[in-house]
Formats: sequence, structure tokens, C-alpha cells
Amino acid sequence: MRINKALLLAMIIFACLPAFSFDHRIVASESTEYKQYFNSAYENYPEIPRGVLEAVSFSYTRLQHHDYNESSPKSCSGVPRTYGIMGLTENGKGYFKNNLKYVAVLSGISKQELMTDPELAIFGYAKAYSALLKKSSDKGWVKHANVLRTLSELPQNTIQQDFALNSQLYVMFWFLQQEEFQSRFGFPNHEIDLSALFGKENYKVLSARNVSISDEGIKSSGGSNYSKVSRHCSDYPGSIWVAADASNFSSRAGTSISAITIHDIEGTYAGAISWFQNPISNVSAHYCLRSIDGQVTQMVCESDKAWHVGTENPYTVGLEHEGKADYEGWYTEAMYQSSASVCLNTMNNYGIDPLRSHQGPPEYGINILGSCIKLKGHQHFSGTSHRDPGLNWDWAYFYRLLNDGTTPSPISITSSSGTIHDSGGASGNYGDDERLYWLIEPPGATSVTISFTSFDLELNWDYMYLYDGNSVYDDLIGVYTGTSTPGTITAESGSVLIEFRSDCATTNPGWTASYTSSTAPLSCPVPSGLYQTGILPVSASLHWSGSAANYLLRYRDHTYNPWSYLTVADTLEVLTGLSSNSEYYWGVASICGTDTSSFAGSMFTTPAISTPFTISKCDGTFRDSGGPMGVYMNSEDYTCTIDATGPITMSFASFAIENSYDFLYVYDGPTTASPQIIGSPFTGLVGPGSFTSSGNSITFRFTSDNRTTDSGWEAEWDCTPPGPSIPTASFTTSSTTICYGDSIQLVNTSVDADTYNWVIPGASPTTSSQTDPWVLFATSGSYSIELIASGAGGSDTLMQTVNVTVLPNPAASFTENADTLFVPSATLYLTNTSTDASTYYWDFGDGSSSTDVNPWHNYSTPGQYTVLLVAYSSSCGNDSAFLTVEVFSAADIHEEQIVDFQISPNPTIGETSITLNSRYSGHSELILTDTEGRIIRVKPLQLQPGKNTFLIDFNELGLAAGNYFLRLSTNSSQTTRPIVFRK
Repeated sequence: MRINKALLLAMIIFACLPAFSFDHRIVASESTEYKQYFNSAYENYPEIPRGVLEAVSFSYTRLQHHDYNESSPKSCSGVPRTYGIMGLTENGKGYFKNNLKYVAVLSGISKQELMTDPELAIFGYAKAYSALLKKSSDKGWVKHANVLRTLSELPQNTIQQDFALNSQLYVMFWFLQQEEFQSRFGFPNHEIDLSALFGKENYKVLSARNVSISDEGIKSSGGSNYSKVSRHCSDYPGSIWVAADASNFSSRAGTSISAITIHDIEGTYAGAISWFQNPISNVSAHYCLRSIDGQVTQMVCESDKAWHVGTENPYTVGLEHEGKADYEGWYTEAMYQSSASVCLNTMNNYGIDPLRSHQGPPEYGINILGSCIKLKGHQHFSGTSHRDPGLNWDWAYFYRLLNDGTTPSPISITSSSGTIHDSGGASGNYGDDERLYWLIEPPGATSVTISFTSFDLELNWDYMYLYDGNSVYDDLIGVYTGTSTPGTITAESGSVLIEFRSDCATTNPGWTASYTSSTAPLSCPVPSGLYQTGILPVSASLHWSGSAANYLLRYRDHTYNPWSYLTVADTLEVLTGLSSNSEYYWGVASICGTDTSSFAGSMFTTPAISTPFTISKCDGTFRDSGGPMGVYMNSEDYTCTIDATGPITMSFASFAIENSYDFLYVYDGPTTASPQIIGSPFTGLVGPGSFTSSGNSITFRFTSDNRTTDSGWEAEWDCTPPGPSIPTASFTTSSTTICYGDSIQLVNTSVDADTYNWVIPGASPTTSSQTDPWVLFATSGSYSIELIASGAGGSDTLMQTVNVTVLPNPAASFTENADTLFVPSATLYLTNTSTDASTYYWDFGDGSSSTDVNPWHNYSTPGQYTVLLVAYSSSCGNDSAFLTVEVFSAADIHEEQIVDFQISPNPTIGETSITLNSRYSGHSELILTDTEGRIIRVKPLQLQPGKNTFLIDFNELGLAAGNYFLRLSTNSSQTTRPIVFRK
């Protein structure tokens, strides 16, 4: 009896032990060594149940790190080796899946690291497991079982293969149920129902000690038969399963999968799904992909033959992409990404090298490609009459999506000069299936000159790409094939990136090049530091650094549309009118007079239109989501607001949407709550035309139904720059209640003004041009103040009434019973005559004081004393008055002394009378002094016994207001009195 591969595999699972036999002591020691790595993986990916990673490692390697050398034993039956602690397969020999590469792609960790570093191997497997888990729509432990099936190297097309794969899973789930392992590795009892997970009969077979395996079937010694459970295919995790009608696909009849076909539906995603379920359509594909978000529906198992590419069906997997070959806008970024993910999954499952994918350029018609190209379009297979995916499918971009994740890092060359060769060296040929990079980047170099001395590639199959910079987004100098040498090229960025690609057959001698570099400053330096911010579905802000006065900016999407160019004077430019859900390349060069530098480049991806977004720019282009060349999508519903710095004028140059089913609403304001403009909503061919917003914002809402799209619209907008603002006059006052003689400041709070004119009737001054003038009001009252504030935008006049209260200042004064006293009865009685004061302080000159209103004081020692009164106001400060008191002893009295000396009025505002009652006749002098004793005036007197009266006019003396002293001097005595002069 002939035994096929699937049957042999199932028998090996039960008959051959791994190269490392299981021993509980080894498990214990290994668990100690790697426990921290497993724990770290669970901490980073908590969605993975604890114990699962150890169960996988146990099933493959018994928790040991597999690292082989020349003397390592090989499988007794030639089973492919597994590597690392997670037991990943590098070379499945065309039968097993190369899951080492698959985990490398999903995790971003290289195959070499997964094979040699246990920590990275555990972490990488966990990362891949988590990525697949997030895509799955299954529930419970079924979800985990399907992820484990996807990550397995084992195929599952036949019943024998399915049994082998589920036998592997059975070991893993058996491990999770053992209390010894739960305790040793620190994971809980997950209480998994294996009978429900595998099916009751299948569980009996999987758990049986003796199993009979043959071409006819699989059964246990107890008589239970194993059956391949009818369930939806999970070839691509995260896909939706909708089965095509059974009459629309068939068996591959043992033919291996070795190619992938890219189609477009020439219709809608929903329409294709429905059509493949039509029993009379006689057509199907393995996968359908939706344009707007890349959603994937699987309709035929990869193990079965879908009917999509005629005679090439037996060995191909077909992907139908929503879209139409002759129209842009269907092949979105989300769909490219999703399609690449599906293709990579299939390539990994069947050992198809992503390097053997078509690189482009895109073509309108049919172009049959050789069998070396394993991933290509419907238009590239023999016997076809179809030309999809057509001119708009970006093969170069799709090639990068498929290969960038596994492409080796560039070979770094940092010497200032040297010679470089292809991978074959100076004398050998390069190899097949190469995609290699060389980066010449000497430190400090401002330019690199490279000269090719030999160049020989397979014409139109092997290519060299030269970039002026260090990435594929920088300036592409050229693409070269055959024997046409690039010659001598100077890269002004200071770096040269060489990308080389070869196909699967025919190698040539390749190339040799020498290079030099320079550190001399460039006369026109290349811009640097490129980055993007504010990336919206239809706009993005581009930034760079440079010292030029002007720059040449270029940009294009990932299709083969030509570059669009702009000249800008800043290091920031906001692009508008972009296509949503698209990859954009852009570059910028310095303009230095008549010279222009090389371009520095970068890229960004616009998101799909879903949530509301706002564009803040004073001018730009407003298009539908399809951009300048494409169409908008079905089932769109989004809001876009344009914010500017002035009223917006919008002009629609074209408008075409499905009449009565798709609508553009236009709102005159920042939200959909703002009023709609006349005619909104718009549909069909009648657009908004030209209109201007009332404010600084316009809001658009677009809705489309689930079928029939059109070219959309294109409009330009600009805003009226805001002119100078009209001033607003306003002011406040520093205070409105003041003391007599104090000023009020008028505090200017006007805006958008730079000159001012004040008119203040009743104040001093009555006019002012100062910004914040000080003015004096003599009396209380209501005053109307006019302020004219002027600026570039005009002027504004304000009339404002200010109610001013002027409080009087205190005036200190008092009278006394006498200013000549005699001990022991030297008592001074004071009468307070002050005005506008509330509190008082008296100093009697002998160290005594009082705060009474009308105090008295007794002097005990003869002498001359100055009495001081300070009168305080609650709001307006204080004032002072003085009196000099002469205190005598009774024994000092002489007959000739003057007994009385009176001054009235005191204080005085000019003329005052001096009265002297004297017992003496004869000559005397009346002396006027200031408070520091300086003599101001001396008036000779001739006293007569009795009453003598004299007049003094302070106004005639031209004196300032203040305190003074009058002293009467005779031959035998002198008497001093204070006097206050007020104007």
C-alpha cells in the first residue's frame, strides 16, 4: 500500500520522539532558566492565557532551546528541524509551512534572533500570537485553538493532515490540564472542555492510546472514527467567512499552491460576495477585500480550487479587490495593507517567496509574465482575456509592502572613498531573488560622487535603483537595467542609497563602482529634518529645515500620477485636496538664485475618512475623498470644517455625484448646527457654485449610499485677510474719591488703538493726548469725560460720566487760656478749633502728650515749651498747629514785665492784631522769625503803660504760608508767641 505524505506525517506524530526526550528534571531546570522570559511575555501581552506559551514550547522542544551544529542528530524520517525554544520551522521542504518566517514577519524580530535568542524567541512568538488574536472573531478557547493552528507549521487540507495538526494541539491542551505543570509554571487551571473543543468523537480518537491510521480513515481502538470537522476556514485570521456556493469551486486534486492572483471585482465588495453564492455564476475567489477599510471575507478555503483565473486555477489563490480597473480611488491604503497581509499569510503557508512578486510598472492591457513571478495580476496569466487590476494598481508600492518587513538592513559604507561591488564581488555574478541595499554615507559629507566602471544586469528583469539620500523616499536619481551604465553621478545630500533587485533566474556579472566624497559646504544646501504633522484625510502639514529664501516642493500619491510642484517661501506648507486613505511621497529642494539643490524626501499616509475633521488654512483645494483623479466611495458619511482667519470664498469648478442618493450639505459656520446656504443639500450635477461665508468657517457634510459613485467635486477657497481692527475706546479711573489737591489717573483700556484724545471739562488740565493722563478736580461732582481712541482701523469715541468726591483736608487750630503761666499754678487749658479732623494728638513739649479733643496740662517747671497739635482726617492725612508757652516762677516777676501778649486772629490769612497790656513804658522790639529762628522782620515799638495795639500784614511781607514766631523784646525780658499764616 502506498502511503502519502499526510499519512506518513500522522504516523510520525505518534511513532517518533523528538530529538530531546522528555525528562521532568529537565523541565524543572529549563522552567527556572526561562521563567522570567515567559512572565515578561505575559506582562506585555496579557490577552494570552498564562501557560499557553509554555504549552507550545513543551509540545515542540520540551522547554529546551534547540541550537544545532554539524554533529546534531537528524530526524529518523527526515522531518524538518525546528529551531529555538518555540520550535519554529525554517525550511518546511515544500510541505510544512515555514512558520519561522511567518513569526518573524508578524513580530518584526529577525529569523536569526528567533533561532538563537530564547528571550526574543518567546517574546516574538507572543507578539505574533497577540497580533493574530486581535484579528480573530472567534470566541473562547476556539479562538486560541485557531490561532495555534495558524501559527503551526502543519498543513490541514486532508483528514490525515487535520488529525496530525489537532494531535499537536491536543498535546498543548493536555499540558494546560496537568496539575503538576500548573504548579510548576504558575498558571491556573483553565478548565478547558476538550471534548467540546475537538468534538466528542474526535476527542476520543485524539486521547486514545492506540489509533489506526490509513488512507481510508482514522479510528481509535475503541472504534471511534475521526472526522474533519465541517467548519469555516480560518486560513487568514480575522477574515469573515461566507462560503461560496459549492457549485462554484472544486478540489485542487493534489496540486500544490504556488502562486497568487490579484483581481479587481469591477463592481462592489457586497456584489461580489453575493455573486459568488449564486449557483449559476460558475465563478469564485478565495478572498474578497473591501475598498474603504480593507475588510476581508474568505469564501473558498485555500485548500480548495476557486474558479477565478481559468486554466491557472489549480495552483493559485485568488484575491478579488473592490474596484474598477479604469477608475482611480478604489485601491485605498487600507485595502493595500490588508491585501498585503493576506498575501503574506498565504505565501508563508505555502513557501512562496515575496521577492517573486511583480514589481510593475502598472499596465493597461494584458501582459503575460513568466512562471518566475509568483504574485501577479489577472492580466499577467496565460490564457486570460481580462486586464485587471489594470493601470491604477501600484505594483511598486505593493512590492514594498510585501518585502520591506524582511528586507535586510542596508550595507553601511562610511569611508570617505572606496570601491563597491554587487553581492558576487569583483569577479562573480550576483544571486537570484536578491533585494539588497548599500548606503554610502561618509560622516560629515556634503556630497558623494559615484562612478560605475562596469554594469551588466539581466535586461528588464533585474534592476538597480539609485537615491540621492539615505532612504527610498529621497530623490530617485534613476532606475537602471541591462548594460546601460548609470555613469558618474553626484549626490548633493551627502548620501547615496543603492537598491538592487534580481528575479528568480539568470544572473549576470553585476556592477562595480568607485566613489569619493566631499565635506566642502554646498553653495545650495539640501533641506533636512523633514517631518509631517496634522495629517487629515485630505490634508497634511509638511515641515523641514533650511536656510534658503525659497523652496521647491513636490508631492504625489502612490499611484503613477506625476509630481505636483509648488514654490514656497517658508519651511512649512499645508497641502490640501489630497486623496483619503492614500500614501503620499513628497520632497523639497532649496532654491538659491539660479541654482536648485537635490530633493530631500519623505512620505506619509492619509487616513480613511470617518470622523469629523477640520482644516485650518486661509486658502486651498477642497475635493471629495477620491482626490484629483479618483471617485468617492460608497457608504461615506463625514464632516469637514474649513477654518480661516476671515470670510471664506468657495468656488466649485466641478460637481458630479449620484443624483438624489448622494448629498453634499454646506453650512455657513463651524458646525452642522449652523444655517445651511441657499440650495443645500446639493446632489446630481448642480453644485454650490461660488459663495462667501458670513464668518470665518464653512462646514461640509457628505453622504453617499451603498452603490453608484461618481467623480465628486473640486473647489478652491480663499479667505479675505482681516484688515485692521476698529478700535474700541474704554477707560477706568484710579479712584473717584480723592482728597482736596490730589489727582485722578484715567486708566486707558482701549484696544486696537495707538493715539488718544481726552476732553475733561471741569478738570485741570481740561484736555490731554497722553495714554493715561493725571487730572485734578477741585470740587465734588459728576464730570462727563470724552475719549477718542484712534488706530489703523479708524477711531472710536466714548463719553463716560465719572462721579468724583473731593474730601476736604484737615485744618489744625486751637486757642489757649494764656501763653504765660506761673508755677505753681501753671495750668494750660486748650480749646480745639480744628476742622475736618476726627482724631488728635497733643504734645505739650515737656514729654507729656494727650489724644483728647480739648485737653489741659499743668507745667511744674519754669521754661519755654512748644505745644504741638496734630489733627488727623480718616481719609486725607493730617495738619499741625503750634503754641509757645512761657512758664515762670512767681519769684521772677518784675513790675516792668509785660503781663499780657495776645495775637488775633491766629491763624491768619494776612493782617493780624497784636495787643500788649504793659506795666512798662519805654522802647521795645517786635521780632518775626521762621521756625528755624531766622529773623524775617524787626518792628521797633514805643510801649505805653496799659493797652498797646499794633498791626502786621503778612501779605505785604510776601511770606509763604506756614508757621512763624513773634517775639517781644524789652530791656529786661522777652516773650515769644507762635503764629500761623494761611493764604
